[in-house]
Amino acid sequence: MWQSIDKLMGRGHLSVDTEITDTTATDFLQYFNKKVEEIRASTSDARAPDYVTTECVFHAFRPVSPDDVAEAVRKLPNKQCSTDPMATWLLKDCVSTTWLHT
Repeated sequence: MWQSIDKLMGRGHLSVDTEITDTTATDFLQYFNKKVEEIRASTSDARAPDYVTTECVFHAFRPVSPDDVAEAVRKLPNKQCSTDPMATWLLKDCVSTTWLHT
């Protein structure tokens, strides 16, 4: 699957050193658990963050419809970087209210 996605994204190569077929769900979980542990260990002695307070208050959400979401996606600029999971032009081309209603 990842090889197909890489080809669709124009990368043409695997982004990992091991074969995807050799990776199990347990390997995937262990990788991310180790990654989280390493990040926590490397930041454990960091000072507490400083938070900026403002008088601005967000009182309520305005409901949006699937059509609102589709329109917002269509208005996105056609730009992305290599780490984006999907090209913006492709997302815009595929957006429809049909998939938003499911």
